[in-house]
Amino acid sequence: MKIAFVMYNILSTERMSLMLLSALAKQHFPRAEVDMFVYSNGRLKEELLEFKPDIVAFSATTGEHIYYLQMAKEIKLLEKQIGKKIFCIMGGPHCTFAPEILKDSALDAIGVGECDDAWPELLGALETGKNIDDVQNIVTHQNFNKVIKPAALKENYVKFQAVNMRPRTCRDPINHEHCLDYLPFLDWDLFLRKTDFDKMNSIQKRTIMTRRGCPFTCTYCFNRVFNAVYDGERTVHNYSVDRVIAECEYVGQNWPTRFWKVYDDVAFFSAKGKEGERLQEFAEKWPKKINLPFFVLTRADLVAKEPDILRYLKKAGCASLTMSIECGNEFVRNRILERKMSDKDILTSHR
Repeated sequence: MKIAFVMYNILSTERMSLMLLSALAKQHFPRAEVDMFVYSNGRLKEELLEFKPDIVAFSATTGEHIYYLQMAKEIKLLEKQIGKKIFCIMGGPHCTFAPEILKDSALDAIGVGECDDAWPELLGALETGKNIDDVQNIVTHQNFNKVIKPAALKENYVKFQAVNMRPRTCRDPINHEHCLDYLPFLDWDLFLRKTDFDKMNSIQKRTIMTRRGCPFTCTYCFNRVFNAVYDGERTVHNYSVDRVIAECEYVGQNWPTRFWKVYDDVAFFSAKGKEGERLQEFAEKWPKKINLPFFVLTRADLVAKEPDILRYLKKAGCASLTMSIECGNEFVRNRILERKMSDKDILTSHR
């Protein structure tokens, strides 16, 4: 089985979605040949003709999906020259919120929701020739009318949603402290070896996520609708601090690293309770094990309420952080964007 991951271009942040999918493919199918390609370098056709993939996979955000739909058409034209069918699949947020894009496309399937378990199951079915129409989180032309229904969501721009989605990725349903630890390290080697990312990465920054999800309801953010799609389920799922540090150690031992970007939607919600224990554990272990500066995202209202969040981040070695304002007008910020934070919170936390 030959799997090709294709991205449109190289961004300033690693393509963690494809890096995880590649790692999962290698974990479950050690004999599979896995490669990664960049469309914008102008060599995709020649590279695919040489690699001869069985499967081509994309991960798309809204807007970017247009390029991948076009790529799928171009890749299908290569089937005669390669001498076999190429299975094209796209996942990512856009597919979850607009599964109707599968219709009239050259894609064979899309992945909706979190596909950590669906992806290996799909690969196994494709390798053995089994029917893939019953794989949860996978939408095909054959099962489309069965699993895609009119959306019952507050946001009326989401017209359809899939009803064949399994629960969110979680292997710790009681404490949610290490829900994601069973997932493999990202495929850093493939990404850094097959792209020019490090040529543009002069500060030798690496990106990691210590958790998934956000409980806030900002109207412009995909998490708002994602949580509605997974209505009733826990919104935040964690890697353990030890698991995060282990991957960062692995990266630092193999590639020059001077700075970490912790790209969680919100790094730490509180300095109290279980969340506070997690923050304190991070503040103790990061300087001892990694000892590199890092960046986080947080919220001004959280920091205004609990300044100790900043004190622990400083202890850990945090070098920079973002507390987005989004709008200077309090009415627009809170009534339109539903940020739920006051001017006073913003001024207090930034000071």
